[in-house]
Amino acid sequence: MVVSQLASDIGQTIYKMKDHAWLTPNQKAQVRRMKLGSASIEVCRHYAKLLGLADPRLDFDYSKVAQIEDTGAVADTYDLIVNAQEHRFVANGIIVHNTSADILKRAMRLVYDALEGHDAQIVNSIHDEIVVESEATIAQDVAELVREQMVAAAQGFIRAIPVEVDVNVGEAWMK
Repeated sequence: MVVSQLASDIGQTIYKMKDHAWLTPNQKAQVRRMKLGSASIEVCRHYAKLLGLADPRLDFDYSKVAQIEDTGAVADTYDLIVNAQEHRFVANGIIVHNTSADILKRAMRLVYDALEGHDAQIVNSIHDEIVVESEATIAQDVAELVREQMVAAAQGFIRAIPVEVDVNVGEAWMK
């Protein structure tokens, strides 16, 4: 539904443009399919880029449902549309959607800055983890510094909830 509406919107926009006459017959056929809402997200991205169109919906990945299994259970389901650049929403005063990525980005910046002057550096990040490499002699101090900065980053977004961060020191990163 979302991709078909997006394709239709972009197709309509291209169709109304006066300077798309240079498109090949095949490209014009693609635009007609888009206008009807039957184009993939990749096609939408291609033509939006080709014609200099911007649409924030193009920044998301859309996946088709692979399989539906009837369990016999019935439940109401809801979806939210968040009209904000961050695409996050608040429930009972708590930010509950799309916040962890923002927290990690902030934490990486804080950790990076805090590591200045230390013989340590960020070497990787995995989901909500930051991997830092240092000499073994300062590893515990660096681990505490990383913990403090990650807590500070989270508290910048989630003020009302205590934040805990687990840190581990080891020879290699392991899950």
